[in-house]
Amino acid sequence: MGNARGVEIRESGIRLSFAHRGERIRRTLLVEGKAIAPTPANIKYAIRLLAEIKLKIRAGNFVMREYFPEGGTVAAGTTVAHQLDHWLSVKVAENSTLAGYLSAIKFWKPFIGEKQVSALKHSDILRAIKTRPDLSGKTVNNYVSALRSAMDLAVLDKLLTENPVAAVPSAKWQREPPDPFDREEVEQIIDYARANFAPTVANLIAFRFFSGLRTSEMVALRWHSIDWNKKRFRNPFWVPMLKALGIRYRPPNHMRHTYATMLLMAGATPAYAAKQMGHSAEMFLSVYSKWLDDGQGDIEQAKLESFIGQNSPGTPLKKQRSR
Repeated sequence: MGNARGVEIRESGIRLSFAHRGERIRRTLLVEGKAIAPTPANIKYAIRLLAEIKLKIRAGNFVMREYFPEGGTVAAGTTVAHQLDHWLSVKVAENSTLAGYLSAIKFWKPFIGEKQVSALKHSDILRAIKTRPDLSGKTVNNYVSALRSAMDLAVLDKLLTENPVAAVPSAKWQREPPDPFDREEVEQIIDYARANFAPTVANLIAFRFFSGLRTSEMVALRWHSIDWNKKRFRNPFWVPMLKALGIRYRPPNHMRHTYATMLLMAGATPAYAAKQMGHSAEMFLSVYSKWLDDGQGDIEQAKLESFIGQNSPGTPLKKQRSR
């Protein structure tokens, strides 16, 4: 590939040449202090970069330090893949959160990993998201959040002047509402498991119904439990059992919801129930508030009347209400 106008290809590097404010500027493209190799991909990048610089010069908004903050270092030469890896290397996260970050990076790299961060466009991100309509809104938001955070770091490190991910809209998603089993269904499921499967299956189901553990807290996989062809966990007990009992199917995680609603219907305070579930009280109420009443209105009103009657110096509340 020959020299393009203003792009000078050397044996071990690439140099840009352009006029700015009556002066001829020549800058060798560097990444982390080293000249970038004159590969076809880097040459194409240099041509695009020079075109971008000239466009800004004509518009009157070219700022030298944004492209050459250290005299010759073109920070924009960093690829998205490199920036994601760098961001992850300095990010402090719990193991569970780290797994989510790794999943996000794995998603982005095939689509935009080879792009220079300075060339990343809003439309590139939207195009990548559009290729995976199977992803839930929550997953898309998690992936975008990780990319946005990585580009925020690029801005702080002066690699970019603005974050190209900042304006990417959040995908719409709705949390799956709780769909607990009623007490009769719980007993049927446990009895069926006890009669038709190994004792450990019934014990596991009963323990989960009455402990409220999360799926991640409960699962202890074995190799034979994974269907490598369909890429999912084999479930030889749950689906056949509900089908045999004629009980509407719900995923096993609704056993956790069942425990939460049983706590409320048994009279546990929301604060105690939230603590059992590992939620904040606000989070717990936002998910399970519809089960708080459950026909207990008269009982709760009686509690209030009793409290007021015992603590008020005047006439009992019931007599006041009958006037």
